Amino acid sequence: MRLDQSRNIVNSDDPINPRQHQWLMAVALFAALTHGGYAFFAPDPGDMERFSDSNLISRPNGTGGQSSPPNAARSADPLAARSPDEREYLTLAVSLSETGELRLPTGEVAKRPPLYPALLSLIQRSQPPETWHSAAILMQSLLAWCNTLLIALIAAKIADARAGLIAGFIAALYAPLLYLQTLFLTETVVIFLLLAATLTFIATIISENAARASNQPTSVNSPRHAKASRSKLPLAMVSALIGLATLARPNAVLFLFPFAAHQLWHMRKKPRHLLIDAIALTLPAALLLGAWTLRNQQLLGRPTLSTIGGLNLYLGHNSDFASNPGLDHADYDRFDRVRREQHLTELQTDDLLKREAFQFIAANPRQMLLNTLTKIKVWFTPTIPSFGPLLPLILSGICLVAGWRRRPTSSSQTSQAGAEQKSPTFTPINAGVGPTISRDDANGINQEALPWRWLVTIAFAVFLFAYIAHLTSSSYRKLPLISPTHVLLLGGPALILFRIRLPVRGLLIALVVTQMIVALAFIPLSRIRWTIDPIFIIAIAVATSHFCNLLKTRRKQHPFQA
Repeated sequence: MRLDQSRNIVNSDDPINPRQHQWLMAVALFAALTHGGYAFFAPDPGDMERFSDSNLISRPNGTGGQSSPPNAARSADPLAARSPDEREYLTLAVSLSETGELRLPTGEVAKRPPLYPALLSLIQRSQPPETWHSAAILMQSLLAWCNTLLIALIAAKIADARAGLIAGFIAALYAPLLYLQTLFLTETVVIFLLLAATLTFIATIISENAARASNQPTSVNSPRHAKASRSKLPLAMVSALIGLATLARPNAVLFLFPFAAHQLWHMRKKPRHLLIDAIALTLPAALLLGAWTLRNQQLLGRPTLSTIGGLNLYLGHNSDFASNPGLDHADYDRFDRVRREQHLTELQTDDLLKREAFQFIAANPRQMLLNTLTKIKVWFTPTIPSFGPLLPLILSGICLVAGWRRRPTSSSQTSQAGAEQKSPTFTPINAGVGPTISRDDANGINQEALPWRWLVTIAFAVFLFAYIAHLTSSSYRKLPLISPTHVLLLGGPALILFRIRLPVRGLLIALVVTQMIVALAFIPLSRIRWTIDPIFIIAIAVATSHFCNLLKTRRKQHPFQA
C-alpha cells in the first residue's frame, strides 16, 4: 500500500507491504493488554465501595441512573448497586432468553431498544447463571478492543500510519472507554457500530477520490472502474450499521444525517446518482427500524422506537434541573412511579412526561435557555477525575522524537542537501496540506523548524516534571490512564484546525454536533459524549502527526516506510 503524498489518498492497487502495518499489530497487542487487564483486574463497577474517595474512578453522573444505598453492594442481589438502566437491560436479556420476548417485570415491552438485550441474551443462554455476567463483560472488552483498532485505522486512513499509531495508543489508555466496557450499557456497542460505519464511509471517499484523480481513459472506462462506481454496497453498509446502532440507542439515528449531507455536498453527482445514493443510505436502516416499529405498533398501537424518550425529555426540562444540573439526584424513577400511581400504560406514561416537559418549556422560555447553556457546560465537564498529564506527555514525547531523530544519509544525499540549502525548496508534507518552504543543512535538518524543536523539548520536560509530581503526590489516581480533561482540551481545537486534503472534517464535526443536540434536547449524560470522544482522539492523532511532519528531518521516504 502506498500513500500518494500529492493527494493524500491510498492507492489500493499497489501490493501491500506487510512492514507498513506493523504499527497496527503494536496497537492490537497494546490494546489487548489494557482492555484485557482492565476487564480482569478492575473492581466490579457494581460494588459501591469502588466509588468511594479512595478508589480508582468515582462513579460519574453519566452512567444513567441513581446510586443505590451504601449497603446495596452487600445485599443478596449482585445487581443491586448497578444503575437502573443496567438492571433493566439485564432483566430484558433474561426475559428474551427464557421466554422469547422483551418484557420487563412491570410489563413494559418497548421501554428499551432490542439490540443490546439480544446480545446479552445470547451470552446468557450459553453460560451458567453464576458466570454469564462476567462473560458479558469479556464480550464488551473484546468490542472495546475492536473499537481501539477502528480508531487507529480511521486516523491512518485520514492521515498516515503515525496518526494511526498515536490514535490507537491514546484510545487504549482512555479511561472512559475502559470504564464503559465494565458497564451493562449500550455505549460500547454503539461506538463500535459508529466507528465501523465511519471507517467504511471514509474508505469509500478515498476510493472515489482515487477514481476521480485517475486521468487515464482506459482505467476510468474499464469494467472494473464502472462496477466500482456503480456499487452502492458501502453506503448500504453504513446505513445498516447506523440502523443497528439505532436499535441499541434510538438517538443514534441522527448519525445518518452527517453521512447523507456529506454525500450530497461533496460528491457532486448528477441528481439521479444522488437519489440512488440517498436510497442506499436510508433503505437498509429503514428496513431494520421498520421491523422493530412494526412490532411496537402491534403491541402498543404506535410505531415508536422507545418509550423512554419522555423520561429523558422530562429530566432535561423541569424545575429541578437548574438546582441539579449534574443529574446526581435526578428523578430517574419518575417513569415507574407515575405509571404505578396513575395506573397508566407505558405509552401513556411516555406521553404524559413529554407533555410535562413541553409545558415547562412553554411556561419558562428564559429558564429553558439558561438550562441549555448549563447543559453545554455539564456535557463538556469531565466526570472522571484526572490521572495526571499523561496525554500531553505522550504527545510531546512523540513530537520530540520526530523533531530530533535523524537518519543516516549517503554522501550523495548529503551533497544534495547542501546544494538545496543555498536556495529554499518546496517539499510536500505527508499530512496533505500542500508545499512548505524548507531550508536544510548538510545533515538534512530543517533550520526553520529548530525553534519549534526546542519549544517541544521544553514542553516535554515540563510535562514530564508535572507527571512525576503527580505520581509522587497523595493522589490515589496513579494508573497510567488518559482522562477526558486533556482529550477535550486538545481534541476540540485539533478537530477544528487540523489540515488534510481528505474532506472529512465537516463529517466528523457533524457527528459530534448530533450528540450535542441530543444532550441539549434531553439530558447531558457524560456517556452520550463518550460515544463521540473517539472523534476527538482521531483529531488529536492527525494534528500531532501533521506537527511531527513539520518538525521531522527531511526524508525521501514515508516516515513509516522501511
